[in-house]
Amino acid sequence: KDFSSSCIKLIESIDFSYRLINGEELENLILNILQHIDNDKQIIGAKNRKDIWEKGWKENLQLSI
Repeated sequence: KDFSSSCIKLIESIDFSYRLINGEELENLILNILQHIDNDKQIIGAKNRKDIWEKGWKENLQLSI
């Protein structure tokens, strides 16, 4: 009763299974994440990105309606 039917359908449609990783696989994953963060050269909050920001959030709004 706390969630809308569309929210419940969305939750039921997603596979939330996972597996634990460790050792070299975990180290490679962490390295990949850190490299991805380091390579992200977006300039957040730059005035010239205002239109991109507004377009992205407008898309999010339209998807939620």
